[in-house]
Amino acid sequence: MRLYLINHAHAVPREEAENMSKRPLSDKGRTDTVNLAKFLKANNETVDRVLHVDTSWTLENAELLSKELGGIKCEATAYALQADDDIAPFIAEVTSCSDNVALAGPSNVCYKAVGQLLAGRQEPYLTAFANGVCVCLERADDGTWIMQWMNRPEQL
Repeated sequence: MRLYLINHAHAVPREEAENMSKRPLSDKGRTDTVNLAKFLKANNETVDRVLHVDTSWTLENAELLSKELGGIKCEATAYALQADDDIAPFIAEVTSCSDNVALAGPSNVCYKAVGQLLAGRQEPYLTAFANGVCVCLERADDGTWIMQWMNRPEQL
């Protein structure tokens, strides 16, 4: 099972958004998401479903990634998963499923998930996230997790 943790792509700045509840991705964010999908396809990475944390920009990020990967399943998490929320439900979901899952979420969630899965702790952070950064973790047969790769939008 692989888990692709994606700090949501670059969104229109808060001060430029007409309505924060409908804040869209920026042109850069959309381009970065398309480039990430191309990278995943070119490297034969398989994503079975894409999750988002139910904000307008993570939804747009997840839907665009889903579309670019061939229309795979795209859905909001069934639990709150914003920056200050407990990530235990997410960790439970990904440790018990066999699907390859991508998550478009906030950096704090990505930081905590990487640390929890790789080292059993959420702080201090083990990786640096910025908009559009993707970390690929893989669960081994014995349940341990390893980092396969990490890339930044400018690398694509």
